[in-house]
Amino acid sequence: MKALVVDFKDSNIIYVGKTSGVYKSTDGGESWTKKINGLIDTYIHAIVIDPNNVNVIYVGTNGGIFKSLDGGENWISKNNGLTQLRIFAITIDPNNSNVLYAGTYSGVFKSTDGGETWIEKSNDLLKNSPFLGIEIDSKNSQIIYTYSNSGVFKTINGGELWKIINTGLTDKNITSLTIDSNNSKNVYSGTFYDGVFKLIEIKKIILKLQIGSKIMYVNDGPLDIDVPPIIIEGRTLLPIRWVAEPLGAEVGWDGVERKVTVSLEDIHIELWIGKSIAKVNGVNKAIDPDNPKVVPIIKDGRTMLPVRFVAENLGCEVGWDADTKTVTITYTK
Repeated sequence: MKALVVDFKDSNIIYVGKTSGVYKSTDGGESWTKKINGLIDTYIHAIVIDPNNVNVIYVGTNGGIFKSLDGGENWISKNNGLTQLRIFAITIDPNNSNVLYAGTYSGVFKSTDGGETWIEKSNDLLKNSPFLGIEIDSKNSQIIYTYSNSGVFKTINGGELWKIINTGLTDKNITSLTIDSNNSKNVYSGTFYDGVFKLIEIKKIILKLQIGSKIMYVNDGPLDIDVPPIIIEGRTLLPIRWVAEPLGAEVGWDGVERKVTVSLEDIHIELWIGKSIAKVNGVNKAIDPDNPKVVPIIKDGRTMLPVRFVAENLGCEVGWDADTKTVTITYTK
């Protein structure tokens, strides 16, 4: 038995895919009827039911994709655009049943018209490998996972671009994958040899600021800033909100104490205008142990803070390119 699905409106209706065709039960599995009218190839790898119309069914075979409009009574070939006809998996977008994805012996294909036409959505990573399953994030159908004997692959834009996510997998021969319907960040994959693995994605935020420029970059996306970074006493200063807010940190100002606070999760930083000593979670810390002249300042009515001190104490890595006078801040969640 290669595939098994239950009608989600009537649990007595069950479809089974075997090497000899599609079988249907209307009495909860007590009896079965073979349904192969129109099937040119009867070796069934996958069966999927349209979530908006239970009479619409797709099957994946060694001879391509077939569609039924009448609950399996008749099948029509839907292979226009498919360059690989050995179909191991078919998945329907839960938000738009005209959008389908097919995992083939060599690559992934997408249809946006209910299977009438197919377009290959495989970059070089997805070539020459059999894709045994495709799972769509129910919260965001642009996020899709597919898997093969080469590992797990992910797209965040409906198949336009894929990346491999094999870090931590000791066995890349993936046999199954599922997404937690309550929390789609929980993704589990089953492997042939080494059991089950859970995906833990590490998110990076990369900020780039250039001295004198009013354009900064957040993960390569340009962002206009009203005050450019400057260098004073050999250190880069900037209104710190431009660094803090993309990281999710909160910035506060106490006009009485002339104090800036920056808070991110369990990290709390306090800096005072003109003072070279700050506090990090209540502990005194020199802003620049080698140069006590590096202090927060107010310039043209704007509060300017030492970027490196704040960023590093928020858990970021800070890089400096002297040739382009560019600061790169990397925050890993």
